[in-house]
Amino acid sequence: MKNKLLKLSVFLLSFLFFVFLFEKTLNHVRTDSTVQMEEASLPLLTLVADGRQMNTLHGYKKEMDTAHIRSTIFALPENRKVSARVFLYGGKVKDASFEVRSTDGKNLVEQTNIPDLQKEENTDSLLLHFAVKDLIEVDREYMLVLVLHTEQDQSVRYYTRIVLPGEEGQYDLQDQ
Repeated sequence: MKNKLLKLSVFLLSFLFFVFLFEKTLNHVRTDSTVQMEEASLPLLTLVADGRQMNTLHGYKKEMDTAHIRSTIFALPENRKVSARVFLYGGKVKDASFEVRSTDGKNLVEQTNIPDLQKEENTDSLLLHFAVKDLIEVDREYMLVLVLHTEQDQSVRYYTRIVLPGEEGQYDLQDQ
C-alpha cells in the first residue's frame, strides 16, 4: 500500500511540476506595442466621374508589367474626357502625362502630356483634366497609365483599366 501511495505522490508531484513549468514557459505575458506608420510618401490618385471619386489608385515607383494588373475598370464617357484628383500629402508635382496601352502592355496606343494641372484651393490636392484620343475601340479594354513627375525627379505611375462602352448603361454606376 505504501508503495502505491509513494508512486501516486511522485506522479502527482511530477505532474504538478510539469504543469507549473509548462505554464511558465508557454503562457508568458506579451505586451502589445503599436508603431506609428510613416506618412504617405507618394501621392494618391482617384478618378472622378459625375462628381464622384472612384478607383483609388496607389502609385508605383517602377514600371509594372501591365499584363498582370487586373485592377478596377473605369468606363470612359462618350467624349472620352477624364478627370483625376491627386492627393499630394505635402509633395509637389511638376507635370503629368498618361499612356493608353493594350491590356497586355505590348502596344502603346497613345502617350500624351497633361497640360491642365489645377491646384485646388484650401486643399493639398490637384485636379487633372485630359481627354483620350479617338484611337481606342468601343467595348475593348485598355490599360491607362497615369505618370506624375515629382520635384524630386521621381516618376510615379498609376495603373487602371479603361473601356469606352458601346452600349448605353453597360457600365453604369450602381449604388449599394
